[in-house]
Amino acid sequence: MKEDEDILLVGLDAATAVGFAAEMFLEYFAEKCCEAATRDHRKTVAYKDMARTVREVSNLNFLEDLFPPMVTVKKAMDQKALLAKRAAAGNAAEDDEEELGLDEKNGEQADGEGIDNGADEDLRAQDDQEEEQYAAEEEEDEEDH
Repeated sequence: MKEDEDILLVGLDAATAVGFAAEMFLEYFAEKCCEAATRDHRKTVAYKDMARTVREVSNLNFLEDLFPPMVTVKKAMDQKALLAKRAAAGNAAEDDEEELGLDEKNGEQADGEGIDNGADEDLRAQDDQEEEQYAAEEEEDEEDH
C-alpha cells in the first residue's frame, strides 16, 4: 500500500487489517482448491483445480479473468478448424464462437490467450507429451492414497 502514489499515509491498523484480510482470503481460496483436487482423488492442487474453483464458487467469480479454463493447443486448433469449416459452409454464427470460447477474427480464445494459427506438428507433439506427463503425475498421486 505504501507503494501506491495516491495513498500518502497508511495507518498501522489499516495495513494490519489488509494483511490479515489477504491472508484469510488466500486460506479460503486454497481450501476450496484443495477440495476440488480431493474430489478428483489427488493430493496436489493443479491449475485446473483453481480455474474450476473460480468458476464454481460464486463469490470467487471475480477471479475468472485471472484463471481462465485450460485449453490444450490441440483442442484449440480443433475448435478453430470446426469454426472455419462452419464458416465455409455458411452456418457460422456468433453463438458458435461463444460456445467454443474462440474469437474467430483474430484466432484468440475469448479469455485473450492467443492461438497460433500456424502451429506445426512440434507444438502438437509437445502438447501431447505434456498431457501424457500430467496424466502420469495424476496416476502417481492416486497411487499415493
